[in-house]
This record gives sequence, C-alpha cells and structure tokens, in this order.
Amino acid sequence: MTSLNPKQSVEVFHLVLLDQIGRKLDKQTWALKGGCNLRFFFKSPRYSDDMDLDVQGVPVDALRERDVFDLHLLLETGLKPALGLTGKGEADLARIKESVLAVDFGQFKSQVVSYLEPDLQPHYDSEETWDAMRWRIIEALGEGPS
Repeated sequence: MTSLNPKQSVEVFHLVLLDQIGRKLDKQTWALKGGCNLRFFFKSPRYSDDMDLDVQGVPVDALRERDVFDLHLLLETGLKPALGLTGKGEADLARIKESVLAVDFGQFKSQVVSYLEPDLQPHYDSEETWDAMRWRIIEALGEGPS
C-alpha cells in the first residue's frame, strides 16, 4: 500500500466523511461548499485543509460569495457568470468588481498559492498571472471595472 502525504490524508478523510454523511443524512438537508467542493467536483488545483458544510438548507447569500481564484476556475470551466448573478443590479456588480480588485497579490500568494500543489505554485506565483485572473473575471462581469 502506498503511504499518503499529509495533504492526501486530509483529502481522504474529507472524502470518507462525505461518504458517511451522504449515507446517513437526506441529501436535501446539507451541502458541501467552498474549496473542497471546487477541488472534488470541479478539479480545482487548490488544496483545502478544511471542509465547509451547510446543514438544513443553504443560505443563498453564502453561495453568492466566491473567492477570486475559485471564480476564475469556474469561468475557465465554462460557467456563464450571468447564471450565478441572476438578479444582480448595477450596484451589486460594482461591489463584486471592487471586491475582485481589492485582493492584492500578497493576499493571493499567502491565501491561495501556498495551498496549491508544489508543481503548480510557480505558474501562479506572479503578479502578472494574478492580474490576468482578476481582469478575466471583470471582463466576464461586463464593461470593465466600475
């Protein structure tokens, strides 16, 4: 049997726990959110050391907040931004754009790059790549920054 590194062990634990929750609870009463959801179901390269679950309903506002890296990942998989932003007014879109642009490279590096697999870190460890990711999101939201 192959031994697992610490990150792989955490992910196996997450998957086993999700399997058990899925066997015990009505699937209508809980939801996996956040980084684990994106990693397991959308093949995100970003490792997540915690698991976010909502039980007995998922608040709509909680699902509308996405971090910049995760939103970029979803856009790259073909997600249409309008689907997730239905009903958003100009003020809401302006707030989202400001939030995307407010995250600087230092925050991105410490909160995202450090959680990527080591072989992917050099690809994302540049301010130019970070800026390109943020502008991709702004363009997807339409008409550039507010």
